[in-house]
Amino acid sequence: MSDAMKKHLEAECATQLDDILAVGPTQARAMAAEFVEMAYQASKAEKTFDLPEDYGDRLIADEARDPAVRAHLAPRRAEGVRDDDLRWWWNRHDVQRRLAVVLDAVMKSAAMRFLHEQQKLPEDEVLRRLALLYPDYSDALDDPNVGADADAPLPIELKNRVSDYLAREASSPDGRVPRLLKGKSSLNALLRDELRAGKI
Repeated sequence: MSDAMKKHLEAECATQLDDILAVGPTQARAMAAEFVEMAYQASKAEKTFDLPEDYGDRLIADEARDPAVRAHLAPRRAEGVRDDDLRWWWNRHDVQRRLAVVLDAVMKSAAMRFLHEQQKLPEDEVLRRLALLYPDYSDALDDPNVGADADAPLPIELKNRVSDYLAREASSPDGRVPRLLKGKSSLNALLRDELRAGKI
């Protein structure tokens, strides 16, 4: 990864951090530089830094001929993951993937603090609301929890389509999501229904 690419990631990350945390551009840039460096070092340490940036295409090709790859992907395919989803997530640098996971965690952590510290909600109620507010994803190909039940983590390869769906529904005058969430234990449970219905 070039220095220019790292700087680009830091700039993108800083913008998102400021949007989430409203800490101002200076602190956001400092936090972003730290997060990018942490992702960089973790990628190196876990020996995923040099994964090819066409890894999604390779997974798709290997799925047809390698039973082990097919077994890894089977739970994700059962959840609705398509070839384009695999390409969207895996055809990028590992550091970018790690940053996306970190930014999701930052957003949920900020919401958790707000609900707990500002609204004074007990921990069990905070967790219940978070499950209804945010999708929960897994980025591990061999995660046995994916698809375990309606509330289980969704494959992170679905994140792009899910985000588009939620943005589309949020801007719709129908306001379907809050209504459809009634009686659901989590947003993931609703998203699975919508995936099966072909609406995502």
